[in-house]
Amino acid sequence: MTGRTLHWLRDAGFVVTKRDGCSVTGELLIAVNAKGTAWLSELGEPLPGEKTHARHWLRHAYSYRTVCDSVFVALTIQSPELAPWSELEVRANMAPLHSITYHFEDQEVGKVPDLLVETPGGLE
Repeated sequence: MTGRTLHWLRDAGFVVTKRDGCSVTGELLIAVNAKGTAWLSELGEPLPGEKTHARHWLRHAYSYRTVCDSVFVALTIQSPELAPWSELEVRANMAPLHSITYHFEDQEVGKVPDLLVETPGGLE
């Protein structure tokens, strides 16, 4: 059923796909595009946080990026009280933390979190 649904969504132009060539299994990555986002909104099922950028998640389809985005969506839907921020939101200064500073080879370096979650114990 999942395969038929994904085939239908792709044929209807609601999703874009990309084969992860860096993956051992060569997984097929699928993301909702702008047309799909509009369709979901019409059905009363908008993307978490009214996002419209799911199609951009495939541009840099590294396995860790796919995992972080999957965790972001799952947390947003299942545990909204955790208030997660995606890397795109962190880069857009929508999160309370914009980068993590550390030292590497005697240089101060800033790392933008791939995913930021506010838990009762603080930011993770």
